[in-house]
Amino acid sequence: MSAGVCGETAFRPEQGELSDRRMPVVERFVSVNGEGPRAGRLAAFVRFAGCNLRCSYCDTMWANEPDCPVQLQTVDEIAAWVSSTGAACTTLTGGEPALQPLLPQLVRTLLALPLATDGAGGLAARAVEIETNGAVDLTELARLRSELGASADKDAAASFACPNRTRAAELQGESAQDAFARGSGVSSERGAGQTNSLSAAVRNTLHFTMDWKLPGSGMEERMLPRNLELLGPADTVKLVAGSDDDLREMAHIVRKHALCDRCAVYVSPVFGRIAPARLAAFLQEERLARVTLQLQLHKIIWPNVEKGV
Repeated sequence: MSAGVCGETAFRPEQGELSDRRMPVVERFVSVNGEGPRAGRLAAFVRFAGCNLRCSYCDTMWANEPDCPVQLQTVDEIAAWVSSTGAACTTLTGGEPALQPLLPQLVRTLLALPLATDGAGGLAARAVEIETNGAVDLTELARLRSELGASADKDAAASFACPNRTRAAELQGESAQDAFARGSGVSSERGAGQTNSLSAAVRNTLHFTMDWKLPGSGMEERMLPRNLELLGPADTVKLVAGSDDDLREMAHIVRKHALCDRCAVYVSPVFGRIAPARLAAFLQEERLARVTLQLQLHKIIWPNVEKGV
């Protein structure tokens, strides 16, 4: 865990909507992912100011207040900080990051960073995770992911022209990344904004974690069902339940949209409103064998801490 940035100015909603060069960052830090398939793994977190919802149980309401201090940063400044952390996973959160006009540009830049080097000396693919609330249309971001995926497939195909190139290069002291780059004609210089040539097994990827709202949030009516159709196996839907009514609606949503056939599905309790044991019992009663019960690690490791974790 490391501390976030200090803001230099007060947040105004129009900054996130109208700025064409900078993004309103309220904090950035390295910590473990608290939920989802990457729970427990280190990630570089970038939290943006502003949200289009006000959920009853929100634990980052401070980031959405008009007087919240922010630091206005360019895409390149954010990417440079992410690269400096050494973390392979970047989580873009808020607030609601999908409200930021520069988000597609930031995603492109982050996914163009060189592969991260893990503590064991190996190369780790970069994963960019967008935590979104389900009430902002994700069509443009989903289209961007398809575009980037097609580009990565093309680069990977070029690398397969010589299947043994990676191993041969390693024996000669050349990195696997440089070998792939050499084989596909892509520059292997390591710096922000430069393209990686990736194998099919080591590829930078974009993921959505959608926090779908249940009745207890007070924001259920704001959800956009068409967003669920944009999700795939690399994505996650998280449903936060605070009552039996929420649990019943959770089961309805999961079945109506066949979510377990589409992506990973997690259910978490609103801390202090419902016992985790009740969620476990409900999953058993409803035979929801493919829905995963998860407790948010941050609330266990750092109880009552709202920032920098």
